[in-house]
Amino acid sequence: MKSRNTFMGTAAFAVLACLLSAGSLASGGEQGAMNVSSPRVVTPEQLTQLNDGEAIDDSWENSESAIEAVAEQLEAIGIANEVPESVQRPEGFGSVSVDIPAQTITIGWKGEVPQDIARIAGDNPEVTVNVVKAVYTDDELTEAGLKIIDELPELVDNDGYISVVSQRTDGSGLSATFRTTIPELNAKSVSSAIREITDVPVTLSIDDADDSSQVVPMVGGRQNDNSPFYAGAGIRLYGSTDINGGYCSTGFAVKGKSTGKDYMTTAFHCIHDSVGTSTGSVYSESGQSMGTWHRNAANVEKDKDAALITLGASRSVAGRAYWSGVNATISHPVDGYHSNKVGAQVCTGGANSGTHCNLNIIEKVVGFQVIPGETVTGGWLALAPSGIAVAQGDSGGPVYRHNTTNGKRMARGLISGAGTYVFPADTSKCSGNTLHITAGTKCSAAVYFVGIVPWMDELNVNLK
Repeated sequence: MKSRNTFMGTAAFAVLACLLSAGSLASGGEQGAMNVSSPRVVTPEQLTQLNDGEAIDDSWENSESAIEAVAEQLEAIGIANEVPESVQRPEGFGSVSVDIPAQTITIGWKGEVPQDIARIAGDNPEVTVNVVKAVYTDDELTEAGLKIIDELPELVDNDGYISVVSQRTDGSGLSATFRTTIPELNAKSVSSAIREITDVPVTLSIDDADDSSQVVPMVGGRQNDNSPFYAGAGIRLYGSTDINGGYCSTGFAVKGKSTGKDYMTTAFHCIHDSVGTSTGSVYSESGQSMGTWHRNAANVEKDKDAALITLGASRSVAGRAYWSGVNATISHPVDGYHSNKVGAQVCTGGANSGTHCNLNIIEKVVGFQVIPGETVTGGWLALAPSGIAVAQGDSGGPVYRHNTTNGKRMARGLISGAGTYVFPADTSKCSGNTLHITAGTKCSAAVYFVGIVPWMDELNVNLK
Protein backbone atom coordinates (compact mmCIF):
# COMPACT_ATOMS: atom_id res chain seq x y z
CA MET A 1 0.00 0.00 0.00
CA LYS A 2 1.42 3.38 -1.01
CA SER A 3 1.26 6.25 1.43
CA ARG A 4 1.08 9.48 -0.60
CA ASN A 5 1.82 13.10 0.29
CA THR A 6 2.35 16.26 -1.80
CA PHE A 7 5.12 18.91 -1.74
CA MET A 8 6.68 21.49 -4.07
CA GLY A 9 10.30 22.64 -3.97
CA THR A 10 11.52 25.52 -1.86
CA ALA A 11 14.95 26.03 -3.41
CA ALA A 12 13.64 26.82 -6.88
CA PHE A 13 10.22 28.37 -6.31
CA ALA A 14 9.57 30.33 -9.51
CA VAL A 15 7.42 33.39 -9.07
CA LEU A 16 7.02 35.75 -11.98
CA ALA A 17 6.27 39.44 -12.03
CA CYS A 18 3.36 40.21 -14.29
CA LEU A 19 0.79 42.95 -14.73
CA LEU A 20 -2.40 40.98 -15.34
CA SER A 21 -4.05 42.66 -18.28
CA ALA A 22 -7.77 42.02 -18.56
CA GLY A 23 -8.61 39.09 -20.79
CA SER A 24 -11.18 39.66 -23.49
CA LEU A 25 -13.45 37.08 -25.03
CA ALA A 26 -15.68 37.69 -28.04
CA SER A 27 -19.23 36.49 -27.60
CA GLY A 28 -22.35 36.33 -29.69
CA GLY A 29 -22.69 35.91 -33.45
CA GLU A 30 -23.85 33.15 -35.73
CA GLN A 31 -22.12 29.81 -36.00
CA GLY A 32 -19.33 29.77 -38.52
CA ALA A 33 -19.92 33.42 -39.46
CA MET A 34 -17.18 36.02 -39.68
CA ASN A 35 -18.17 38.69 -37.18
CA VAL A 36 -16.27 41.12 -35.02
CA SER A 37 -18.11 41.57 -31.74
CA SER A 38 -17.42 43.68 -28.70
CA PRO A 39 -15.15 41.73 -26.34
CA ARG A 40 -16.37 40.63 -22.94
CA VAL A 41 -13.64 41.93 -20.63
CA VAL A 42 -12.90 39.42 -17.89
CA THR A 43 -11.38 40.95 -14.79
CA PRO A 44 -10.35 39.03 -11.65
CA GLU A 45 -13.41 40.43 -9.88
CA GLN A 46 -15.74 39.22 -12.62
CA LEU A 47 -14.13 35.80 -12.53
CA THR A 48 -14.90 35.59 -8.83
CA GLN A 49 -18.51 36.59 -9.49
CA LEU A 50 -18.72 34.14 -12.36
CA ASN A 51 -17.80 31.16 -10.20
CA ASP A 52 -18.98 32.51 -6.83
CA GLY A 53 -15.69 31.21 -5.47
CA GLU A 54 -17.12 27.68 -5.47
CA ALA A 55 -16.15 24.37 -7.01
CA ILE A 56 -17.29 23.61 -10.53
CA ASP A 57 -20.38 21.40 -10.62
CA ASP A 58 -20.89 18.54 -13.06
CA SER A 59 -22.96 20.62 -15.47
CA TRP A 60 -20.04 23.03 -15.89
CA GLU A 61 -17.64 20.13 -16.42
CA ASN A 62 -19.95 18.59 -19.00
CA SER A 63 -20.23 21.96 -20.76
CA GLU A 64 -16.47 22.10 -21.09
CA SER A 65 -16.49 18.54 -22.40
CA ALA A 66 -18.77 19.66 -25.26
CA ILE A 67 -16.44 22.55 -26.07
CA GLU A 68 -13.37 20.30 -25.87
CA ALA A 69 -14.98 17.89 -28.34
CA VAL A 70 -15.27 20.69 -30.90
CA ALA A 71 -11.80 21.99 -29.99
CA GLU A 72 -10.34 18.56 -30.73
CA GLN A 73 -11.85 18.63 -34.22
CA LEU A 74 -10.34 22.07 -34.80
CA GLU A 75 -6.99 20.95 -33.42
CA ALA A 76 -6.93 18.04 -35.89
CA ILE A 77 -6.72 20.59 -38.72
CA GLY A 78 -4.15 22.74 -36.90
CA ILE A 79 -6.53 25.33 -35.44
CA ALA A 80 -5.31 25.41 -31.85
CA ASN A 81 -3.01 27.46 -29.62
CA GLU A 82 -0.75 24.44 -29.15
CA VAL A 83 -0.26 21.84 -31.88
CA PRO A 84 2.28 19.02 -32.20
CA GLU A 85 5.15 19.60 -34.61
CA SER A 86 3.61 16.95 -36.87
CA VAL A 87 0.50 19.13 -37.44
CA GLN A 88 0.62 22.06 -39.88
CA ARG A 89 -1.20 25.13 -38.57
CA PRO A 90 -2.99 27.14 -41.31
CA GLU A 91 -1.61 30.57 -42.17
CA GLY A 92 -3.65 33.34 -40.58
CA PHE A 93 -4.31 31.70 -37.19
CA GLY A 94 -4.58 34.21 -34.36
CA SER A 95 -5.95 32.50 -31.28
CA VAL A 96 -8.60 30.23 -29.79
CA SER A 97 -10.47 31.16 -26.62
CA VAL A 98 -13.56 29.73 -24.94
CA ASP A 99 -16.51 30.95 -22.91
CA ILE A 100 -17.77 27.84 -21.14
CA PRO A 101 -21.02 29.24 -19.64
CA ALA A 102 -21.99 30.64 -23.05
CA GLN A 103 -20.83 27.45 -24.83
CA THR A 104 -18.83 29.56 -27.26
CA ILE A 105 -15.49 29.10 -28.99
CA THR A 106 -13.95 32.27 -30.43
CA ILE A 107 -11.30 32.00 -33.14
CA GLY A 108 -9.16 34.98 -34.09
CA TRP A 109 -8.16 34.95 -37.75
CA LYS A 110 -6.17 37.22 -40.06
CA GLY A 111 -7.06 36.89 -43.72
CA GLU A 112 -9.17 34.27 -45.48
CA VAL A 113 -10.91 31.90 -43.07
CA PRO A 114 -10.68 28.15 -43.81
CA GLN A 115 -13.98 26.56 -44.86
CA ASP A 116 -13.32 23.69 -42.44
CA ILE A 117 -14.21 26.01 -39.54
CA ALA A 118 -17.73 26.55 -40.87
CA ARG A 119 -18.09 22.82 -41.50
CA ILE A 120 -17.10 21.92 -37.94
CA ALA A 121 -19.38 24.64 -36.56
CA GLY A 122 -22.31 23.28 -38.57
CA ASP A 123 -21.67 19.74 -37.34
CA ASN A 124 -21.80 20.84 -33.67
CA PRO A 125 -24.89 23.04 -33.12
CA GLU A 126 -24.63 22.77 -29.33
CA VAL A 127 -21.49 24.94 -29.40
CA THR A 128 -21.32 28.40 -30.99
CA VAL A 129 -18.18 29.03 -33.02
CA ASN A 130 -17.39 32.72 -33.61
CA VAL A 131 -14.65 33.91 -35.93
CA VAL A 132 -13.32 37.41 -35.27
CA LYS A 133 -10.83 39.47 -37.24
CA ALA A 134 -7.32 39.33 -35.82
CA VAL A 135 -4.93 42.25 -36.26
CA TYR A 136 -1.92 39.96 -35.89
CA THR A 137 -1.40 36.22 -36.20
CA ASP A 138 -0.16 34.14 -33.29
CA ASP A 139 3.19 33.71 -35.06
CA GLU A 140 3.56 37.48 -35.57
CA LEU A 141 2.89 38.23 -31.90
CA THR A 142 5.19 35.46 -30.73
CA GLU A 143 8.01 36.65 -32.99
CA ALA A 144 7.60 40.27 -31.83
CA GLY A 145 7.46 39.32 -28.16
CA LEU A 146 10.59 37.18 -28.23
CA LYS A 147 12.42 39.85 -30.21
CA ILE A 148 11.62 42.39 -27.47
CA ILE A 149 12.95 40.04 -24.78
CA ASP A 150 16.15 39.42 -26.75
CA GLU A 151 16.95 42.93 -28.00
CA LEU A 152 15.64 45.37 -25.39
CA PRO A 153 18.37 44.88 -22.73
CA GLU A 154 21.09 46.05 -25.14
CA LEU A 155 19.09 49.17 -26.06
CA VAL A 156 18.90 50.15 -22.38
CA ASP A 157 22.58 49.38 -21.66
CA ASN A 158 21.61 46.15 -19.88
CA ASP A 159 20.10 48.12 -17.01
CA GLY A 160 16.90 46.06 -17.03
CA TYR A 161 15.12 43.18 -18.68
CA ILE A 162 11.67 41.99 -19.73
CA SER A 163 10.36 39.50 -17.18
CA VAL A 164 7.18 38.58 -19.05
CA VAL A 165 5.45 39.25 -22.38
CA SER A 166 1.86 38.14 -22.99
CA GLN A 167 -0.51 38.33 -25.91
CA ARG A 168 -3.50 40.60 -25.52
CA THR A 169 -6.46 38.26 -25.58
CA ASP A 170 -8.06 40.07 -28.52
CA GLY A 171 -4.84 39.65 -30.53
CA SER A 172 -4.34 43.41 -30.96
CA GLY A 173 -0.85 43.51 -29.46
CA LEU A 174 1.26 42.59 -26.44
CA SER A 175 1.56 43.34 -22.73
CA ALA A 176 5.05 43.43 -21.19
CA THR A 177 6.67 43.92 -17.79
CA PHE A 178 10.12 45.56 -17.63
CA ARG A 179 12.24 45.23 -14.48
CA THR A 180 14.91 47.77 -13.54
CA THR A 181 16.42 49.71 -10.63
CA ILE A 182 17.24 52.76 -12.77
CA PRO A 183 14.71 55.60 -12.22
CA GLU A 184 15.53 57.16 -15.61
CA LEU A 185 14.25 54.03 -17.35
CA ASN A 186 10.60 55.04 -17.16
CA ALA A 187 7.69 53.86 -19.28
CA LYS A 188 8.28 56.59 -21.88
CA SER A 189 11.95 55.81 -22.48
CA VAL A 190 11.47 52.04 -22.49
CA SER A 191 8.45 52.29 -24.79
CA SER A 192 10.56 54.36 -27.19
CA ALA A 193 13.20 51.64 -27.21
CA ILE A 194 10.55 48.97 -27.86
CA ARG A 195 9.30 50.91 -30.88
CA GLU A 196 12.78 50.55 -32.36
CA ILE A 197 12.32 46.78 -32.17
CA THR A 198 8.74 46.28 -33.36
CA ASP A 199 5.67 48.13 -34.63
CA VAL A 200 3.36 45.83 -32.65
CA PRO A 201 1.53 47.83 -29.91
CA VAL A 202 2.83 47.02 -26.42
CA THR A 203 1.19 47.86 -23.08
CA LEU A 204 4.15 48.35 -20.73
CA SER A 205 4.53 48.02 -16.97
CA ILE A 206 7.69 49.03 -15.07
CA ASP A 207 8.75 47.05 -11.96
CA ASP A 208 11.45 47.71 -9.39
CA ALA A 209 13.94 44.86 -9.85
CA ASP A 210 14.93 45.15 -6.18
CA ASP A 211 11.38 44.39 -5.03
CA SER A 212 11.54 40.72 -4.10
CA SER A 213 7.75 40.52 -3.97
CA GLN A 214 7.64 40.80 -7.76
CA VAL A 215 9.58 37.79 -9.00
CA VAL A 216 10.46 34.75 -6.91
CA PRO A 217 11.21 31.20 -8.15
CA MET A 218 8.78 28.51 -6.83
CA VAL A 219 10.90 25.56 -5.67
CA GLY A 220 10.11 24.13 -2.37
CA GLY A 221 4.91 13.67 -0.71
CA ARG A 222 2.71 14.13 -1.38
CA GLN A 223 5.23 13.34 1.22
CA ASN A 224 5.74 9.56 1.17
CA ASP A 225 5.80 8.75 -2.53
CA ASN A 226 7.50 5.53 -3.58
CA SER A 227 7.94 3.45 -6.71
CA PRO A 228 5.94 3.52 -8.93
CA PHE A 229 6.07 7.32 -8.63
CA TYR A 230 3.08 9.56 -9.42
CA ALA A 231 2.55 13.15 -10.55
CA GLY A 232 2.25 15.77 -7.82
CA ALA A 233 4.61 14.21 -5.25
CA GLY A 234 7.34 15.96 -3.29
CA ILE A 235 10.97 15.47 -4.27
CA ARG A 236 14.34 16.62 -3.00
CA LEU A 237 17.11 17.43 -5.46
CA TYR A 238 20.84 17.30 -4.79
CA GLY A 239 23.93 18.11 -6.83
CA SER A 240 25.66 21.33 -5.71
CA THR A 241 25.62 23.99 -3.03
CA ASP A 242 22.73 25.61 -4.94
CA ILE A 243 20.83 22.32 -5.30
CA ASN A 244 21.17 20.78 -1.87
CA GLY A 245 17.92 19.23 -0.76
CA GLY A 246 15.69 21.79 -2.47
CA TYR A 247 12.08 20.71 -2.83
CA CYS A 248 10.02 20.59 -6.01
CA SER A 249 7.11 18.53 -7.30
CA THR A 250 6.95 15.71 -9.79
CA GLY A 251 5.18 16.30 -13.08
CA PHE A 252 3.77 13.65 -15.39
CA ALA A 253 5.22 10.21 -16.07
CA VAL A 254 6.38 9.98 -19.70
CA LYS A 255 7.96 7.53 -22.13
CA GLY A 256 10.71 8.44 -24.61
CA LYS A 257 9.64 8.10 -28.23
CA SER A 258 13.10 7.03 -29.38
CA THR A 259 14.55 5.52 -26.20
CA GLY A 260 11.46 3.61 -25.10
CA LYS A 261 12.44 4.41 -21.50
CA ASP A 262 10.16 5.72 -18.78
CA TYR A 263 10.95 9.03 -17.06
CA MET A 264 9.49 11.35 -14.45
CA THR A 265 9.31 15.09 -15.17
CA THR A 266 9.78 18.27 -13.17
CA ALA A 267 10.62 21.94 -13.82
CA PHE A 268 14.03 22.79 -15.31
CA HIS A 269 14.56 25.66 -12.88
CA CYS A 270 14.48 23.09 -10.05
CA ILE A 271 17.91 21.87 -11.22
CA HIS A 272 19.35 25.29 -12.05
CA ASP A 273 22.47 26.34 -10.17
CA SER A 274 25.13 29.01 -10.45
CA VAL A 275 28.09 26.66 -10.97
CA GLY A 276 26.83 24.58 -13.90
CA THR A 277 26.63 21.19 -12.17
CA SER A 278 25.76 18.63 -14.84
CA THR A 279 24.08 15.88 -12.84
CA GLY A 280 22.62 15.10 -9.43
CA SER A 281 20.30 12.83 -7.50
CA VAL A 282 16.56 12.88 -6.79
CA TYR A 283 14.79 11.48 -3.74
CA SER A 284 11.18 11.38 -2.64
CA GLU A 285 10.27 13.38 0.46
CA SER A 286 10.23 10.12 2.41
CA GLY A 287 13.87 9.52 1.41
CA GLN A 288 13.46 6.85 -1.28
CA SER A 289 15.86 7.19 -4.18
CA MET A 290 14.03 8.01 -7.42
CA GLY A 291 16.87 8.53 -9.87
CA THR A 292 19.08 11.24 -11.33
CA TRP A 293 18.78 14.54 -13.20
CA HIS A 294 21.09 15.52 -16.05
CA ARG A 295 21.61 18.98 -17.56
CA ASN A 296 22.10 17.86 -21.16
CA ALA A 297 20.20 18.40 -24.40
CA ALA A 298 18.39 15.07 -24.24
CA ASN A 299 17.06 15.56 -20.71
CA VAL A 300 16.19 19.23 -20.35
CA GLU A 301 14.35 21.89 -22.32
CA LYS A 302 15.25 25.24 -20.75
CA ASP A 303 12.92 27.34 -22.88
CA LYS A 304 10.00 25.13 -21.81
CA ASP A 305 11.13 24.93 -18.15
CA ALA A 306 10.95 21.13 -18.30
CA ALA A 307 13.37 18.39 -17.28
CA LEU A 308 13.42 14.59 -17.28
CA ILE A 309 14.37 12.52 -14.25
CA THR A 310 16.13 9.28 -15.23
CA LEU A 311 14.83 6.47 -13.04
CA GLY A 312 17.15 4.40 -10.91
CA ALA A 313 17.43 0.62 -10.97
CA SER A 314 14.17 -1.14 -10.02
CA ARG A 315 12.37 2.22 -9.98
CA SER A 316 9.23 2.87 -12.06
CA VAL A 317 6.55 5.46 -12.74
CA ALA A 318 2.82 5.23 -13.31
CA GLY A 319 0.39 7.37 -15.31
CA ARG A 320 -1.40 8.62 -12.22
CA ALA A 321 -1.66 11.97 -10.41
CA TYR A 322 -2.29 12.83 -6.78
CA TRP A 323 -5.51 14.63 -5.98
CA SER A 324 -6.72 16.64 -2.96
CA GLY A 325 -4.64 17.86 -0.01
CA VAL A 326 -0.95 17.87 0.87
CA ASN A 327 -1.14 14.55 2.73
CA ALA A 328 -3.48 12.91 0.25
CA THR A 329 -3.24 9.24 -0.66
CA ILE A 330 -5.88 9.72 -3.38
CA SER A 331 -4.71 9.44 -6.98
CA HIS A 332 -6.38 9.21 -10.38
CA PRO A 333 -5.27 7.91 -13.79
CA VAL A 334 -3.90 10.42 -16.29
CA ASP A 335 -5.55 9.83 -19.64
CA GLY A 336 -4.39 11.98 -22.54
CA TYR A 337 -3.99 15.73 -22.78
CA HIS A 338 -5.58 18.86 -24.23
CA SER A 339 -4.17 22.08 -25.60
CA ASN A 340 -4.91 25.24 -23.61
CA LYS A 341 -7.19 28.18 -24.40
CA VAL A 342 -8.00 31.50 -22.75
CA GLY A 343 -11.30 31.02 -20.92
CA ALA A 344 -10.73 27.36 -20.07
CA GLN A 345 -10.29 26.14 -16.51
CA VAL A 346 -7.53 24.02 -15.02
CA CYS A 347 -6.36 22.57 -11.71
CA THR A 348 -2.87 22.67 -10.21
CA GLY A 349 -1.56 19.74 -8.17
CA GLY A 350 1.74 20.76 -6.60
CA ALA A 351 3.04 18.83 -3.61
CA ASN A 352 3.39 21.62 -1.07
CA SER A 353 -0.11 23.10 -1.34
CA GLY A 354 -2.19 20.29 -2.90
CA THR A 355 -4.88 20.52 -5.55
CA HIS A 356 -6.51 23.83 -6.53
CA CYS A 357 -9.26 23.92 -9.14
CA ASN A 358 -11.47 26.50 -10.90
CA LEU A 359 -8.36 28.33 -12.13
CA ASN A 360 -9.29 30.48 -15.12
CA ILE A 361 -6.76 30.80 -17.95
CA ILE A 362 -6.63 34.54 -18.65
CA GLU A 363 -3.53 35.04 -20.84
CA LYS A 364 -1.40 33.28 -23.40
CA VAL A 365 2.18 34.18 -22.49
CA VAL A 366 4.75 34.71 -25.26
CA GLY A 367 7.73 34.52 -22.92
CA PHE A 368 8.65 34.89 -19.25
CA GLN A 369 11.79 34.56 -17.13
CA VAL A 370 11.81 32.33 -14.08
CA ILE A 371 15.60 32.62 -14.07
CA PRO A 372 16.85 36.06 -15.27
CA GLY A 373 18.34 35.63 -18.72
CA GLU A 374 16.52 32.33 -19.39
CA THR A 375 13.35 32.90 -21.43
CA VAL A 376 10.56 30.34 -21.16
CA THR A 377 8.08 30.10 -24.04
CA GLY A 378 4.78 28.30 -24.52
CA GLY A 379 3.34 29.59 -21.25
CA TRP A 380 -0.11 30.40 -19.86
CA LEU A 381 -1.34 32.49 -16.92
CA ALA A 382 -4.23 31.20 -14.80
CA LEU A 383 -5.97 32.91 -11.91
CA ALA A 384 -7.83 31.54 -8.89
CA PRO A 385 -11.15 33.37 -8.39
CA SER A 386 -10.68 32.84 -4.65
CA GLY A 387 -7.95 31.33 -2.52
CA ILE A 388 -4.56 30.43 -3.95
CA ALA A 389 -3.39 28.75 -7.14
CA VAL A 390 0.15 27.83 -6.14
CA ALA A 391 2.64 27.84 -3.27
CA GLN A 392 6.38 27.73 -3.02
CA GLY A 393 7.42 24.12 -3.53
CA ASP A 394 4.82 23.36 -6.25
CA SER A 395 7.22 23.94 -9.18
CA GLY A 396 7.25 21.10 -11.68
CA GLY A 397 3.90 19.81 -10.48
CA PRO A 398 1.02 18.88 -12.81
CA VAL A 399 -1.60 21.13 -14.33
CA TYR A 400 -4.63 19.07 -15.33
CA ARG A 401 -8.38 18.81 -15.75
CA HIS A 402 -10.94 16.41 -14.34
CA ASN A 403 -12.82 14.34 -16.93
CA THR A 404 -16.29 13.74 -15.46
CA THR A 405 -17.02 11.09 -18.08
CA ASN A 406 -14.39 8.63 -16.86
CA GLY A 407 -12.98 10.20 -13.68
CA LYS A 408 -9.50 10.47 -15.18
CA ARG A 409 -7.23 13.52 -15.35
CA MET A 410 -6.29 15.16 -18.64
CA ALA A 411 -2.82 16.70 -18.66
CA ARG A 412 -2.47 20.42 -19.49
CA GLY A 413 1.07 21.38 -18.44
CA LEU A 414 3.69 21.82 -15.70
CA ILE A 415 3.78 24.48 -12.98
CA SER A 416 6.55 27.05 -13.52
CA GLY A 417 5.84 29.91 -11.16
CA ALA A 418 3.46 32.39 -9.64
CA GLY A 419 2.34 35.72 -11.05
CA THR A 420 3.07 38.32 -8.42
CA TYR A 421 2.60 41.87 -9.65
CA VAL A 422 -1.14 42.27 -9.12
CA PHE A 423 -1.44 39.31 -6.76
CA PRO A 424 1.78 39.41 -4.71
CA ALA A 425 3.35 36.11 -3.73
CA ASP A 426 3.98 36.41 -0.03
CA THR A 427 3.56 34.50 3.20
CA SER A 428 0.27 36.20 4.08
CA LYS A 429 -1.37 34.74 0.98
CA CYS A 430 -0.89 31.27 2.47
CA SER A 431 -3.18 32.03 5.41
CA GLY A 432 -6.01 29.52 5.69
CA ASN A 433 -4.29 26.96 3.46
CA THR A 434 -2.75 23.70 4.66
CA LEU A 435 0.84 23.42 3.46
CA HIS A 436 3.44 20.71 3.93
CA ILE A 437 6.19 23.28 4.54
CA THR A 438 5.00 26.54 6.04
CA ALA A 439 8.11 28.43 7.22
CA GLY A 440 8.81 31.28 4.80
CA THR A 441 6.58 29.80 2.10
CA LYS A 442 5.03 32.23 -0.37
CA CYS A 443 1.67 31.70 -2.07
CA SER A 444 -0.16 33.39 -4.95
CA ALA A 445 -3.56 33.44 -6.63
CA ALA A 446 -1.91 33.49 -10.08
CA VAL A 447 0.11 30.69 -11.65
CA TYR A 448 2.29 30.46 -14.75
CA PHE A 449 2.51 27.08 -16.42
CA VAL A 450 3.96 25.70 -19.65
CA GLY A 451 1.52 23.93 -21.95
CA ILE A 452 2.07 20.21 -22.31
CA VAL A 453 2.29 20.00 -26.11
CA PRO A 454 5.44 22.17 -26.55
CA TRP A 455 7.59 20.46 -23.94
CA MET A 456 6.56 16.93 -24.92
CA ASP A 457 7.55 17.73 -28.50
CA GLU A 458 10.88 19.24 -27.47
CA LEU A 459 11.80 16.35 -25.13
CA ASN A 460 10.54 13.78 -27.64
CA VAL A 461 8.26 12.01 -25.16
CA ASN A 462 4.66 10.90 -24.79
CA LEU A 463 2.55 10.56 -21.67
CA LYS A 464 2.88 7.16 -20.09
